[in-house]
Amino acid sequence: MASAALTLRRAIESFHGVCYFAPEVIQPYRDAGLHPWNAYFAQRAAPLGAVGAATVTATFYNFNPRLVERSIPSVWDHIPPGRATQLRLEGTVQAIRRLVPDLPDEATMAEIGALVRACAERLDYAGRPLAGAHAAVEPPDDPLASLWWMVTVLREFRGDGHVAVLVTERVGPIEALLTSTGYGDADTEFYRRNRAWTPEEWDAGAERCRSNGWIDNEGALTAAGRDLRNRIEEATDRTVDAVVAALGKDLDRVVDVIKPISRTISRNGGA
Repeated sequence: MASAALTLRRAIESFHGVCYFAPEVIQPYRDAGLHPWNAYFAQRAAPLGAVGAATVTATFYNFNPRLVERSIPSVWDHIPPGRATQLRLEGTVQAIRRLVPDLPDEATMAEIGALVRACAERLDYAGRPLAGAHAAVEPPDDPLASLWWMVTVLREFRGDGHVAVLVTERVGPIEALLTSTGYGDADTEFYRRNRAWTPEEWDAGAERCRSNGWIDNEGALTAAGRDLRNRIEEATDRTVDAVVAALGKDLDRVVDVIKPISRTISRNGGA
């Protein structure tokens, strides 16, 4: 189950994540005089409704609350949740078509979209606020947009599970980022700046990590830190067992179609 969950994650991550980097999604917020961070928080939180900053901070987990508060809830005065979802879908589809000129035909995308939607409809969303909110939105008719939306439901299902594991392991937002360094594909400074933590806040998180024996004085993961990250990732994969079971024999077909799209998006700088 864990191996299949990881395979699925790797296949869909760039396909899903194109929305956060695509100028087609960000530009409407710039046109409204808003900072690009508004686009990130609004598009991802929109299925929850016009929620406040505390809800977004809690569900997104590792962002500085002050960064969230610069966008939420004021963004809803300019771009309400329903409009944010519409802009997200329109912009993402435009970006994917730009980045992937050799997309599968519409019949294939409709087929895979139907498989992913059937999977999503079999899932239990208790304790999965972001995934549950996305699953409650009726996907659009366009095959590519529908496929992307249903894949995003599965992505947020894993994300909600990951947050639950971090809470269970008593790994706070900054500690989660610090222990990802050297384990993922970004360095410490990227995470600190990208999530808007101050140097003082970051240093306090690093001290908590050192106290727990997760990083050394240079910030590198210790053996205990690697064990922690392995445990977190393996437990997160187990939270996706229901997705793997719901896809069943269709998982390979879904991966075979979406993985090349993700690779092309990454190769062309889209995610």
